Amino acid sequence: MKPFQYIPLFVFLFVFLSSNSQRLSDRYLNNLHDEELLELFNELHNDSLSQERVARIYLNRARKEKDTIKMARGYDRLARIYNPKRNIQFADSVIELTKKLNNITYPALGYAIKGLEYLRLDDLVNSSENFFKSFNWSKKNNNVPLQVYSSNFLIQFKSVWGNKREALELQKERHKLIMSKDYLNNLILTTRDGAKINFNNLYIKNQLSSLQNFTICYINLKEIDSARFYIKNGFRKVNEYKGNNNSPEYYYNWFYEASIEVEYYSSNFDRVLAKSDSLLSRINTFDNSSSIINLFIFRGLDNLKLNKYIDGIKYLEKADSLIDSSNSLIIPQQRILFEELLNYYRLENNNDKRLLYLNKLLHIDSIFKINYQYFEPNFIRNYETPKLLSEKEELIFSLKEENTTFNALIWAFSLMLLISLLGLLYYFKRQLLFKKRFEEIMDKRRSEKSKMGQDKVKTKKISSEIISSILNKLDNFEANKYYLSKEVSLNDLAKEFNTNPNYLSQIINIEKEKNFSQYINDLRLEFAFQKLAEDDIFRRYTIIAIANDSGFKRAESFSSAFYKKYRIYPSFYIKKLNEN
Repeated sequence: MKPFQYIPLFVFLFVFLSSNSQRLSDRYLNNLHDEELLELFNELHNDSLSQERVARIYLNRARKEKDTIKMARGYDRLARIYNPKRNIQFADSVIELTKKLNNITYPALGYAIKGLEYLRLDDLVNSSENFFKSFNWSKKNNNVPLQVYSSNFLIQFKSVWGNKREALELQKERHKLIMSKDYLNNLILTTRDGAKINFNNLYIKNQLSSLQNFTICYINLKEIDSARFYIKNGFRKVNEYKGNNNSPEYYYNWFYEASIEVEYYSSNFDRVLAKSDSLLSRINTFDNSSSIINLFIFRGLDNLKLNKYIDGIKYLEKADSLIDSSNSLIIPQQRILFEELLNYYRLENNNDKRLLYLNKLLHIDSIFKINYQYFEPNFIRNYETPKLLSEKEELIFSLKEENTTFNALIWAFSLMLLISLLGLLYYFKRQLLFKKRFEEIMDKRRSEKSKMGQDKVKTKKISSEIISSILNKLDNFEANKYYLSKEVSLNDLAKEFNTNPNYLSQIINIEKEKNFSQYINDLRLEFAFQKLAEDDIFRRYTIIAIANDSGFKRAESFSSAFYKKYRIYPSFYIKKLNEN
């Protein structure tokens, strides 16, 4: 579940009222009282230009009155309407004005503004440091609601990037504050006089944020039953909420999205597809880009788990395109997305796409390392960055080598067209060849039994008793599928048979007509070949899983050996078996 939803900064201070913006004269604005100006600022939340005029009139009035708190209030209004970098500058003004005061709201609120704006810039380190300062100042000046607000982000950051168990303990402490008997009174006491707020709704909103945090913590801990419990409670609590800002529908969709992620981790893949279809029909891309990215990622991964590779890649690419066009934060699921797309385009031999996703992985790894090192210094993550850099350099070098062979655009275009046509011809010829080989393999296997009794030439250097004993042991070795172990070696097997490695090697060479490595690999390949033919569940496994179950350490080694032996790739063999 994507944790960093942009919770409105002043969730405990203001209720935004909807109204049509209008051109306001300076005379009209100057005649309004202070509280009327602040309420008008809230009403104009869709009109930043009008908001700026209102905020500056309020700020100029505060300067004339030399009222520091009112000046801070004016600056914090200005810090809500621009781009993040400029908003941070206004927040710094709030902090500078009030850092020597013992005010219940400032400078804690200034640090909270900076925390949120750095979060919008995807800078979790500076964001967390400012939220931590906001938490400490609000605790020092006894502003419990602002403590609750600031700790909300710190818990989410730690749950994703740091010690997830510690994040859960922090959330339990935060929940105690919200559920304490004095909390509602604290909400009232820390709000400025004259603010129009429904405190019961605000209190329910705080409880909903607590249920969201518990859900995030338990999902990241992969404690799925506990996550389900808090999602269920979240749906119940939504029915009590009547707020305008962050409507009940927002919270309902949030918990519904979390339930989809829980279904995925529970391997209920059909339910993931059905539930995500339902949610996608209710939300739109413009307002919920982060949620739609999350849904597309899990739909894509879900389809890959179901071996629906075309649909899986389609949804992963949709998620990728939304990430490019939105300001959504980088989260761990996005690395899985880029890994899957890179692996797919490696297999497709699409160098342009390979280079694209290598660059995206390298970029995301650089951010991940900063975040993990900051939130959990003792937790070292290896994202195989050196390996990715090496692959990128080789790919770029290869592309440059190809480009140097072309001297003119027309020749490049002609050659590419020719290569494409030849590639297409080669693809169809290869498919026909693979089909022919598949049929030959099946025919050959039906007639193989007639050749099993052929005499073998025996060596005169080994007694017939030893040969017979070793052959019996090899039969037992094959029958019990001990060759599926990845650690099988000639010396270990000779020790197991109580014989000399040279004897064992000679007997395998003569009786099996192959060396030891070929003998073991052929047994493993025969196992995979037969298992795939007989077991439709085994055919649903990924190539990596099939290779591992067949005794191979790497999928690439398995695919190469399979092709060398049968002259078709395992993916094509699986495809033909499924068709038949």
